[in-house]
Amino acid sequence: MPPNLATLPAELYLNISTHLSSSDIIAFRRAVPFASAVLARPEYWKNRFISDFGIEGYQYALRIHGCQSFISSEDWDLVYRGMVTQWTFNFVNRQQWGVVAYGQFLDTRPDLQSLHGYSLAIEPGSPLTWYHVFRNIRIAPGTYRLSWRFKFGPDRSGLWYRRERSAYRFNIYLYEYGLKTGDDGAVVGSRKLVLSVAMGDARGVVQNTGLFHDIIFGEFSVPGGESGHEWRMISVEIRETETLLHKFDFALDQVCLKRVEPGDKPFTHIRSNEPYQSELDQRSLTVASGLRDMINAFPESAILPFSLNQSEYIRLMLGHTD
Repeated sequence: MPPNLATLPAELYLNISTHLSSSDIIAFRRAVPFASAVLARPEYWKNRFISDFGIEGYQYALRIHGCQSFISSEDWDLVYRGMVTQWTFNFVNRQQWGVVAYGQFLDTRPDLQSLHGYSLAIEPGSPLTWYHVFRNIRIAPGTYRLSWRFKFGPDRSGLWYRRERSAYRFNIYLYEYGLKTGDDGAVVGSRKLVLSVAMGDARGVVQNTGLFHDIIFGEFSVPGGESGHEWRMISVEIRETETLLHKFDFALDQVCLKRVEPGDKPFTHIRSNEPYQSELDQRSLTVASGLRDMINAFPESAILPFSLNQSEYIRLMLGHTD
């Protein structure tokens, strides 16, 4: 009798699973019931979790197991899916963000178009001549896709944002050695730029509609250090690098980081982000939110990653700081 799926060895299912994302594994288990006996085992997901996220990730998983009553010690697939789903950071809690601005007109405000009820906005006509918005995020090694949700409106004279005069850059920095506190109490750290995209590069997908745009700007990789599993600190930022002649209404709603999994379509160009369609159930999404908040609840999230003297301050204003 010819072999069938029911007679395939368990090792083959495990090998197939290494080329699939977590959502694809769920679909594979539904389509091939014989695979469920192997790919639904708690020890499979626990081993995969440790393999992908290391000891630090394992410690986070144990903590989320303890603080979410609906998670049992067997729900390693649930915690794994929570770790790899899209993480969203909004501006409802303004204290979690660093805002370095020349002027006093950049702050959170109620916004009916926002997915969260509040956006971080520049009022039209503001004397603000430059700004720098950032947040430090603790993240596992891997490849990630960056997207921002923002909108433009006309200035007080009715002029719309001129896309060809874009003065904004979306940056990702990777800290080489983490954050440290110097003798003077200042936060210092060595970092390098791993992704930088100008707003002008997205001119083909950004339109003057007065509505929010959700744009995927690119991908970046976080190496895992000598162990291959060392978690790192990154800084997600948007910076104005030159003064525009007319200040327009500009609002930020959220930034999203999506870990790239096996089987995901490759990133080829800057494009509008389709509404995030998660195949996960509500429990998985709750776990994802819990993990995101627990891992990134540290006081350095809104602290500049380097000491600023006068010359560095001027360089930052002009957008020349690395």
